[in-house]
Amino acid sequence: MRATLLFLTAVLITGCATDAPEDLPAAPLAVPTDSRTQLIVNFKAGNQVFRNAHWDRFKASWRTAIEKEASSYGYSVTEQVGPITTTSTPGLLLIIKVDDFLYVSDPESDEDAWVDARVIYLDAQTAKEYGERSYNTNASSWESISAAMTNEQVQALAKRMFDEIRPPETSPSAPPPAPAAQIATSHEQGKQQQLEQLNRERLNYEEYQKRYREIVGQ
Repeated sequence: MRATLLFLTAVLITGCATDAPEDLPAAPLAVPTDSRTQLIVNFKAGNQVFRNAHWDRFKASWRTAIEKEASSYGYSVTEQVGPITTTSTPGLLLIIKVDDFLYVSDPESDEDAWVDARVIYLDAQTAKEYGERSYNTNASSWESISAAMTNEQVQALAKRMFDEIRPPETSPSAPPPAPAAQIATSHEQGKQQQLEQLNRERLNYEEYQKRYREIVGQ
């Protein structure tokens, strides 16, 4: 376990050379049902980001956006500060590595807000990795959101994060198949009703024989 956490810490520090392009669609991550109750977030940032005067404000805005999205999925949200640690109860641990960002709160500003970050999705108890996603609001796929407002960007980003772990869609349950004996009985009852109807009709011999064979399947 300790080796796994140390490896993750090293990855966060050095970066990952195999990150998928941000615009490449990916299937939702396979997260067990019992882990879909508790969500733990751990924000990580390098010295340059940590020294940014807006870091605390930016992190608080992102956490608020996560809590808003989490409420619709039934997650309770807590923040893990400091080293990456596992828990004794089931849950999902999100390591949010912020590589850089520009916080803009004034919609009249000449600058455009942007975020460049990676999120690693882990089992909170075992540190098993479910997957990693990169999020860059400078990418073309983010052009539909307001580029001037950081809060709007992190809300859109939080929504994408939860899209990665949304429960699989389930189709309505089909009724159980009828037992073979029940099907056979129903079929025979249908034949008997048709024969009774046939006997009530006034048909010549040839027509009667033709209809009879059709009903009994001869």
